[in-house]
Amino acid sequence: MNKYENLLIIDARIGDEKLREILEDIKDYVSKNQGEVLSQKEAGKKELVVKNNKKIQSSYIFNIFKSSPSFIEGYRRYLNMKPEILRHFVVRVEEPEKEKANA
Repeated sequence: MNKYENLLIIDARIGDEKLREILEDIKDYVSKNQGEVLSQKEAGKKELVVKNNKKIQSSYIFNIFKSSPSFIEGYRRYLNMKPEILRHFVVRVEEPEKEKANA
């Protein structure tokens, strides 16, 4: 399994309760696909400029998780299906040599 970092930019107009539901759904999706969410951290709310220079409040969330490489393509499609998620980025995190030796 590889380690990945995921930045989610979510429309803040949905409210805190709906945001919690989305984050819990994402954790469940990763777990059901033999992955493991290691951490989920909110980085605050900021304005995001979208089409026609319109600014909207958005919540920035960082997920760190482990999964197989084959999971990532399906995970990206899953995130694209959620209209509340405005943008998302997934990158593989290289583990330091010490952690690789202990694994």
